[in-house]
Amino acid sequence: MKLPVFQLQVDEFDDNTGMFLISMVDRPAMQVQAVKLSESEPQEVTLKATDQMKRYLTSAVIIPDKLIYRNDDQQGEHYIQFTSDDIEKIRNKFFQQTGNLRLSNKNHDQSDTVQAQLIESWIIEDPKVDKAAALGFHLPKGTMMATYKILDETFWESEVMTGNVTGFSLEGRFRESQVKMSEATPKEIDWSSIEDDINAILNELRTDGKLD
Repeated sequence: MKLPVFQLQVDEFDDNTGMFLISMVDRPAMQVQAVKLSESEPQEVTLKATDQMKRYLTSAVIIPDKLIYRNDDQQGEHYIQFTSDDIEKIRNKFFQQTGNLRLSNKNHDQSDTVQAQLIESWIIEDPKVDKAAALGFHLPKGTMMATYKILDETFWESEVMTGNVTGFSLEGRFRESQVKMSEATPKEIDWSSIEDDINAILNELRTDGKLD
């Protein structure tokens, strides 16, 4: 079964569309695990050297042309994706107009806020030599990356370091335009395998005399 694919876009000049916030989630839609930078690093100050925990969290925010499966009441089963051109527009508008750079939340729960500061964001130009590659990511040109400094030490220890939070997921309002029908399909149920399992159970029950 082919599913429709919708490109998500922003209008650079309106007040309605854009990415508003980057959430910290346990199952990122981009399927990219975050890199945790938490080593102590000595810093020279006026009178003494101190060790300061970084608590940096870096990951992909949007990957170009990646199909993301969705199922809702309006569109039913479908995919969404972003082009590299639209990713750049979304990133620019996020910093210039729509974005909350000093706050995040956990798993898109507005009541579960995370005290964090977005300290850098960039778009990958050369995947082989980009900073993302140095951090161990293998991502295509046009990917939007971000690094947060987690200000809440308790959240860092209880959520990030334990693996409860593994990546980023964006929140925003976008325009949708259908571009094609996808060859890809969501994971299909292997009915033949299920039928074999049912038959095996029935045969076992017959052998034990539990099924007439």
